[in-house]
Order: sequence, then structure tokens, then C-alpha cells
Amino acid sequence: MSGDLYFNNVSLLSSFNGSHGLVKFVDDSLSPKQFTASGNAAISTAFSYFGGSSLYIPSGSYLTGPISNDFVFDTDDFTIEFWYYHQNSATSNCAILCNKSAAGTAGWHIDAYADALMFSAANGTITTGLASGVPQNVWTHYAFVRSGSTLRTFKNGIIVHTNSSAGALNITELTTLYVGKLAWSAATFVGYIDELRITKGIARYTANFLVEIAPFARGRGQITGSVKDITNVAAARYVNAYSRRTGALLASNFTCEADPYYQTVVAHLHFDGVNQSSNIVDSSYLAASPIAYENMRLSTDTSKFGGSSLRFPGVNNTDYVWIGTNNQYSILGGPSTLEFQINLTTYNTSGGRIIAAGGGTAGWNSTTGIHWLLQVVETGLAFYWWTTGTSNGSITIPIVLGVWTHVAFSYNGTTLFAFIDGVLYSSTAITPGIPSSVPTLTLGLIYGDVAGVSTYVFNGYLDELRISKGVCRYTTSFTPPNYRHPDRSAIGLGDFSFSTPTLDPVTVICLDDDANADLNSIVFDRIIPT
Repeated sequence: MSGDLYFNNVSLLSSFNGSHGLVKFVDDSLSPKQFTASGNAAISTAFSYFGGSSLYIPSGSYLTGPISNDFVFDTDDFTIEFWYYHQNSATSNCAILCNKSAAGTAGWHIDAYADALMFSAANGTITTGLASGVPQNVWTHYAFVRSGSTLRTFKNGIIVHTNSSAGALNITELTTLYVGKLAWSAATFVGYIDELRITKGIARYTANFLVEIAPFARGRGQITGSVKDITNVAAARYVNAYSRRTGALLASNFTCEADPYYQTVVAHLHFDGVNQSSNIVDSSYLAASPIAYENMRLSTDTSKFGGSSLRFPGVNNTDYVWIGTNNQYSILGGPSTLEFQINLTTYNTSGGRIIAAGGGTAGWNSTTGIHWLLQVVETGLAFYWWTTGTSNGSITIPIVLGVWTHVAFSYNGTTLFAFIDGVLYSSTAITPGIPSSVPTLTLGLIYGDVAGVSTYVFNGYLDELRISKGVCRYTTSFTPPNYRHPDRSAIGLGDFSFSTPTLDPVTVICLDDDANADLNSIVFDRIIPT
């Protein structure tokens, strides 16, 4: 997948990824928008084109978005595109998207009929779309594009309608964006939407094109390739891209190091990405789809590796990350290891949630209780586990504020070992209990916490979170890695792929910690620009 040359013009970009029934919707544009669900609009895993989930709009349901100039196109070019799974057989118009407050105002909307789809603006006098031929119960890509005085509709990359009288079109209304209905009508369409992208100021398509076979790029330049180890020995490698104009590090990607226990990794989050992005990737074999809520975002303010980390604002527990629900997150039934890099901004005497595996109740019990919990406390960090009844055990370690620290809790089935920057701090024999519920893994709260609480919050940064179930990685002091954890168990050839936030010409350098990389073997599939 190449980078997006027009990424800075993207007003809205959502893949609608997440667990079935979630009502939080992530916008991966550079200015993320917040949406509120009405009725039963939610993420659904029943149908999707990419990523295993999509947005489902049932009858009487819709999303309400922000009031934003990003959707006011004036006389500029624009591109609105999405994948659509149409299920509505109604004959009345039901809007897919609407940025217009009333029938006679200077906004725009896209209407869905029984077998028609229509973009409309200028009080309905300037339109483009399909009068018929919109299939039901099949995924179809649609794009509505203005280029100068011409409006075009594309279906699966093919022009199906052209309106050449759009020269006078001036979309000036600043109003609320709706997904699923017109602002002035109760009628809602029934169906699914995936991979929605709105681009302001750019006509992406003016002729027939090949539709993307992967989710849209989340950055501008894209660099991909591979590097070979001449001795076929595992090595920790970074491939860094530097701007030739300023010398600044634009992007970094880890290539290859052998992890003999990679198949035990149930959560693996590098928190790499552009500043303020909510796109958090789990590279474990479970490949969960983390969802970042409210103000929980990646930050380039500080990081241990890769140029970014996860910022915990420390305001209230509406800022959190939902990683997933899986029995693999119940890690204390045998050997396991929890490790991460952390940078504390402040302590919390009440206990600030950092990582938790919970069954739905923010307390200790045998059914829906907490399986295990990591919190920031008055002098550092505390790791907790359920024992029996309403009781729990805990171990506390000191952490210095404002400094990146590697922390590991490793359990061999009888003894819990706590490490600070690789140094064994304490070891304790424990007998943890296992609640019967399937745990949900979250960052920033316990599944079951009362929403909106500002007491139990963490203020700081997290990087390189790895949870292994089935292996006790450390029992004695060790040297923490000076690179991010590997994403695979293979050795030798290492692939790299990353987006750059700018289109500066780049210098690409491979950093190898054991001098075994064959630098002459770096192969670039695509570099934008050269």
C-alpha cells in the first residue's frame, strides 16, 4: 500500500473497526472528529469489507458528528467515498451523509433510495448519482467527486454519472454532520458503511480508476522494503527515514529480531504513529482491534522507541483504550510476563488505572471481578491479582517521575518476579485466583468502572507494551532491550513498511545492533519521493 499524497487534505477517515456493538467511532484524519450514536447505530462484525467490522445503521438510528469547516467545501474540489452495503428497500430518501441543516440551505447530502444513490447540493438543483442500479446486500464502492465545474459519480471505480453544470456550486453552510439520516427528516437508511473518507480541496478521481484493495493509507509518504542478515543471525534493526532538507527523523520501523516466544504474545502494542492519532495497532498473534476513546491518543511529545507513545491525559476515565475480550488475557493461570516502558508525569495516591483485565465489575470476586490490574500509586506502580473471596494480593515498586523506565512482572507459576530496568526488585510466592468471566483488556480504566470518574486516573506515557501468556521470560536480572520488541519469530530477512508525515526527499539508514546486516541488500519497493 502506498502513502496518501493528499493525506493532509483528509477531513474524515474511518474504518469503523472494533468489537461488535461498540458505539465509539475512530477518525484517523489529522483532526479527529467525535461522533455520537443515536438509536442502535454501532460497530458490527456481521459484515465488513476491511478489518472485520463496519458501521451498521439499522432503522431509526444514525450518528451525529461535529460542526466543522472541514465539511464546508465552498467552491473547492472534494472527494467523498465509502464502501456501502445497501439493505434499505424504502422508496423515500434516507441520507447516508448529510451536512445540511434544512431543505433550502447551502449544504450537501447523499441520499439513498431503494435502488438509487444521489449527491445533492444547492437546494437540490445540482446533483450527481445513480437513478437506479444500486445493488442490495453486496459491498460496493462509491465516490462523489467535484473537479472544477464537473461533478462525477463513480461506482466501483467506473464513472456512472457526470454533471458539468457545477461551476456555480458554492457549499458554505457550517452545520452538524449526520451519518444515516437527513437533519430534517426522521427517515434512516438500513445498511453498512466501511472505510469512509472525505477529502477537501482534492478531486482524487477524474477518470475510471482501480479501487483500493486495502484500507486507505494513514500517512503521506510510504516506504517499504526489506533488509537481509548476511549471517542469518537474528539482529535488532531499525530502518530510519531522515529528511534530506532538515535532517529530522520522519519515520522509523523495526525490521526483524527472533523472539522464540512470539507465539505466546497475546498483546503487543508499540504505540507507533503520527501525533494525536487514535490508530493503535496490536501486532500480537491475536491481532485485536484496539479502540481509543475521547482524548486517549498517540503522542510524539516523548517516546522510548519509534518516535511516539500512548499519552494518558490524567483527566477522567472516559479517556481509555479498549483492546478486546479474550480468555488469553487471563494470564495468571500459569507462566506469564507483563512488560512495558513507562514515563510517569505524576503519582496518584488513590490509584490510577494503567492496564487491567476485568470481567465487568471494578472489584474482586470469583465471577465478574478483576483478573489482574496495574496502577500508579503514591510512589510508583502496584500490580494486583485476585486471590479468593473479595481479597487480592499486590506488589509495589518505586518509579522515578519523568524518566522512561522498563518494567516487567514475570510469573513462573508459583513466584512473581518484579523488575525495574532489568534489575530484580522483588520476588513473591503468590497463589492467584482466576475469576470465571472472560476478561476484557483495557488501558486507563477497569472494565466495569463508573464512567466519568476523575479520581483513578494515570497521567503519563506508555510505550512497548507486551503481554506473554505461557512463558516466564525473566527470573533473574537482565539487560532490557534497547530497541522495540520484535513482531515475529523468524530470523534473517526483515521487512519494513512505514508512512512518513511529509513528502520530503529521504535518506534511509539501517541501524543494526550486531553488525550482521547486509546493508547492500536493502531493497526498497517504493519510496515517495525519491
